[in-house]
Amino acid sequence: MAAILCNEGLFLMMIGIVGVIDGLRLNRLSEEAGDAFGPGWYLILLSLVLIICGFYSLMTTYKGQARKTEPPEEAFPWKGPATFAIVAMILSCVLLPYIGYFLSTTAFLLATTRLFGEKSWIKSALVAGVSGAVFWLFFVYLAKIPMP
Repeated sequence: MAAILCNEGLFLMMIGIVGVIDGLRLNRLSEEAGDAFGPGWYLILLSLVLIICGFYSLMTTYKGQARKTEPPEEAFPWKGPATFAIVAMILSCVLLPYIGYFLSTTAFLLATTRLFGEKSWIKSALVAGVSGAVFWLFFVYLAKIPMP
């Protein structure tokens, strides 16, 4: 049971719940400012996806632990890819005001594609660069959301 309590799915669900709460707060602030479609909807949608993925991870870990007869291994390795991805996300947020949205997003995506198993630096760089450009296009150009 201790392995279930330290499952990364549970942490993803908790982060998703915080995101939903903050998205609702942003929507309330946008509504007060007269903006009908504020940034909170995007955060709510992504947070709900995060909650669903976290729940799926939690259930698959629980089912896997129930089938094992040997002592359970640690379900959330502190030196695993999820931990490094969270550290990369925090670092990206810290660097955002200094290097800008596009560079911090691209660096974060490059780090996470490598962390989660892509062996090729070229593929990782292409995915990160194209994804960073697409995110910039959607948020800065199309949605007119000012970014640092």
